[in-house]
Amino acid sequence: MCLPSNIILLVLTLFSATLQAQSTADFDKPDNTRFDEATKQAPIPAAKIEKILRTYAETIGCDFSMSRKNIVEIDIDQDEFQEKEFVALFNIDVGCAGGSGTGKSSIAVLKYRDVFHKDMIYILPELSEPSIASYGLPKFIDRLYIKNGQLWCSGKIHKHGDANNLPTSIVYSQLKLIKKEIPINAHQTTSVLYWQSNMNYGVDTN
Repeated sequence: MCLPSNIILLVLTLFSATLQAQSTADFDKPDNTRFDEATKQAPIPAAKIEKILRTYAETIGCDFSMSRKNIVEIDIDQDEFQEKEFVALFNIDVGCAGGSGTGKSSIAVLKYRDVFHKDMIYILPELSEPSIASYGLPKFIDRLYIKNGQLWCSGKIHKHGDANNLPTSIVYSQLKLIKKEIPINAHQTTSVLYWQSNMNYGVDTN
């Protein structure tokens, strides 16, 4: 039997409405699978971070550059809030010295304003170079990445005979944000933060 076209259209419309209502109802259920899917880590807003970081970098130097691939999300400060920050790698000639090899790789830390304002990102200068000291970091870092829940980088340092702006010795290093309490007097201390790196030559050890 062949149904009239208007009847077929009505049936399809009702069927579509039923599916939509079911989908909405399923979404509203306290379903663990859907909850997990809804709370997966969002993509890193790389374009916005690059724009903010460029503005910051141009206040401290010249010849800013970066790769959007070198932005990671990690709880780097390990504070009581357990919120993740963005750690980004950028290149800058601090102070605009100019010349061959005067630029260097630098680290910046950014974060969302809070969990309710994820459209707003700001830089944490107290955790970002050059405001914060760093020890042992290679001058030229190629890649920033997360490995076993820790922050790592790979880069190059100079060996004998290398040009000033073309180091060739490959190194890998875990990067740590260190917090140290320094005594002011017998009753008070102050916190000092700095980046620390322990380089391994030519091999990623973990």
